[in-house]
Amino acid sequence: VDGVFEFIGVHPNSDLVAGLAELAAGGWVKVDGSMSTNVTGLFAAGDVTDKPLKQVVTAAGQGATAAFEALRYLDSGVCTL
Repeated sequence: VDGVFEFIGVHPNSDLVAGLAELAAGGWVKVDGSMSTNVTGLFAAGDVTDKPLKQVVTAAGQGATAAFEALRYLDSGVCTL
């Protein structure tokens, strides 16, 4: 055997936002191109999203986008923490 790839499943761990963010069929968190959910100020990235590509490099890019958009949201003054 030259290699073994363990498949651990494709069920999203979206319980944290269930009942808050809009979920697609199968439990994936629905996001737009800026990784925004239907809840203002709530962003999601990676394998939990409804985006079709489930790869580490894609999740990293989505995480960077979500972090940038979250910072932009906080800097806009809309959110007062």
